[in-house]
Amino acid sequence: MAYLVVKFGGTSVGSIENIKAAALRIADLKSQGYKVVVIVSAMAGETNRLTDLTKAFKIKNPKAYDTVVSTGEQVTTGLMVMALQEQEVAARSLQGWQVPLLTSSDFSKARFENVPVQKLTALLDQDIIPVLPGFQGVTREGEITTLGRGGSDVTAVILAAALKAEACHLYKDVPGILTADPALVENPRILDNLGIEEMFEMSSQGAKVIHPRAVEAALVHQVNLKILPTFGRGSGTTILSDTESICTAPLESQTITGIVCNTGEVRICLQNIPASPGATTCLFQAFAKANISLDMILQGGGATADSTTQNLTFTVPESDRKEAVDLAQSLQKTVGFTHMDIHPRIAKVSLVGAGLRGHANVAHILHKTLADLGISLYGMTTTELKMSVLVSNEYAPQLVSALHDNFNLTEPQQKRKEGKHATGATLSA
Repeated sequence: MAYLVVKFGGTSVGSIENIKAAALRIADLKSQGYKVVVIVSAMAGETNRLTDLTKAFKIKNPKAYDTVVSTGEQVTTGLMVMALQEQEVAARSLQGWQVPLLTSSDFSKARFENVPVQKLTALLDQDIIPVLPGFQGVTREGEITTLGRGGSDVTAVILAAALKAEACHLYKDVPGILTADPALVENPRILDNLGIEEMFEMSSQGAKVIHPRAVEAALVHQVNLKILPTFGRGSGTTILSDTESICTAPLESQTITGIVCNTGEVRICLQNIPASPGATTCLFQAFAKANISLDMILQGGGATADSTTQNLTFTVPESDRKEAVDLAQSLQKTVGFTHMDIHPRIAKVSLVGAGLRGHANVAHILHKTLADLGISLYGMTTTELKMSVLVSNEYAPQLVSALHDNFNLTEPQQKRKEGKHATGATLSA
């Protein structure tokens, strides 16, 4: 029998009624012959409540913080076991330290180092379903760690990789992966199939449906993913690690898979940096050490090849703005830039799709759309799978909607009549 890892998010286990409904799904999968491992998030709102409790104290203690916020998932494991037993399904809860789910000691942003599966397979061989908490693990010294928000997706994928599972099913409060945010466009399509590389680009550019680290783990370890709706019986979206097997249409007929919009960006420009080799090395090193991810990086000289200065432009998430600015200012003398420009309220709009390979017309349609709307462009980067532009936040919704129409991503009317599309999924950040 094949292993199957299933994960239920916070809304999916947000009430006793929802937990019981999830247990019915698990029991059904077991009846189909799967050896099921269950990962659960904290009930919706619980992690926020626990986080708020820690804010009552002036002294920040990352170890103590992780101990507090990890309890939400632990509660859900016990409730899920009770719900499964009510369905006459044998189940047992295992906490991260019992498996153990070994992680680094980077509290609140830990990464998995080793996940032995002997205890899990032993239970499965006894026809007992293991129920584990997502979002957390334990150091080799036995200290509880958390992975950061959305970490339950990561837990599920890592366990699927360790078990060499047939697939990892992620149950969400959405019908699947959509071509764009339904709050920005009318009638986006549910993507039936998607390549893991495309999903990685979508996630990296700001799509919220799956945690980027989870997609990265699925890509590296070749784990097949399926995004399924918790509420309803839709078929969701299948994301296969073998991208060749999901090519259901010629590239000429589907250039763009989806559009992602991330409005939480800040653009920073360091001007007049000496144009000498390695001038910015210490800056990139400092950002890496501070775990601040830079995006949309553009580094170049002046108008002539022999210019003595260069500018460096990049974006950071709004949440990292203060730390990034402070860090850059502290290195001003070392790096040698004369001044720094900061542009908040910037949106990054990204076109994603395997069809970008070899399709020069994509850039033309993108720039014509910008021109027709009178929207100024602040930066642009391209790869084989995505094309991203920076615009002011206020123009992002209009741009996404127009691009969605211009690339013919709208759900066909006949499909809408058949009731295939349900609202609620989002690729926005």
